[in-house]
Amino acid sequence: MRSETVIRDEPGEYSIAATYADDGGFAVHGESSRPITLTVRVEDVWERIPAGMRRHAYTAAVRKDCSGTETVLHDVAPDARIFIEFDKCFDISFS
Repeated sequence: MRSETVIRDEPGEYSIAATYADDGGFAVHGESSRPITLTVRVEDVWERIPAGMRRHAYTAAVRKDCSGTETVLHDVAPDARIFIEFDKCFDISFS
């Protein structure tokens, strides 16, 4: 069962939401009305995953501003912070 949760929201400025998958993976999507740098705290999303499905290391695929270019981060821990600078939107898939 997939579910979506708003993580941070500043109406008219930016928003960040997470979508959870049945296998313990998740995705984070952000949108902004202007170029901005935000911090994605992995633990804010990880803590909402049922304990039996949590992982202690993820591979994160980062895509900014709907580009086809992906940056892949390996062994991302639950207490990691990902600083992301983007113009309009971003997606990070954690598997």
